[in-house]
Amino acid sequence: MTLLKRIFDAQGSLTLEGRVLYAHAMHLSKVDDLPEELVDYVWQNDESRNAIAELYELLDTSMVQKNPHSYFTDTFINESLVSIDWMNLDAAMEDILRQALAEQTTPNRKMERKMAISFKTGAAAVRVTIPQKDAVCVNTITFVFSHKTSNSYWLHFKNAKGESKGEFEVPKGSSEFQISIKDEQEFPTGLYYWTFLVDGTPTTNRLYICTEEEAKGIIES
Repeated sequence: MTLLKRIFDAQGSLTLEGRVLYAHAMHLSKVDDLPEELVDYVWQNDESRNAIAELYELLDTSMVQKNPHSYFTDTFINESLVSIDWMNLDAAMEDILRQALAEQTTPNRKMERKMAISFKTGAAAVRVTIPQKDAVCVNTITFVFSHKTSNSYWLHFKNAKGESKGEFEVPKGSSEFQISIKDEQEFPTGLYYWTFLVDGTPTTNRLYICTEEEAKGIIES
């Protein structure tokens, strides 16, 4: 696949890889080395320019210098953009998915109040350190706790409508706990609220679940 076919989709819009490539070029001071078609498109498209500016802010110059886009190292490979480590999304990718999902979902007022109250009442004996608020999870949710659980505890899930989407028992002695969300029937894409109940003390927070298919569609759009 040629470079231009990777940075422009079938409708002629700039893909995520095109935006990443341009942001890398900015950090490396190599915008003049980019294909003319890419530079012209960006300067004529305010939306893409703003998206690139956000990516530029998320990236660190030293990180880009150590691991530049393959366009600048002459090792451009024929690899699908969607070959992504869904378990460990980088900040830029997660932010793109989060913004798209937030536009599709209306928060649940009742659950938002419970979330606010749980933070005001203080931390439970065992705290959830990961996922953080508004995390985006594809295929799997990994919960990481402040320390090993001294008893078995429960995780409760509700969707944006406030409907129960399952309960999961966290065994005693757990420092982390994983939930598979590959089943689209049980966990369709959207906003969810989880409640971690520790000795009668609830902690509620929210996250986004996205099916792999829909995540691919978002990042390629």
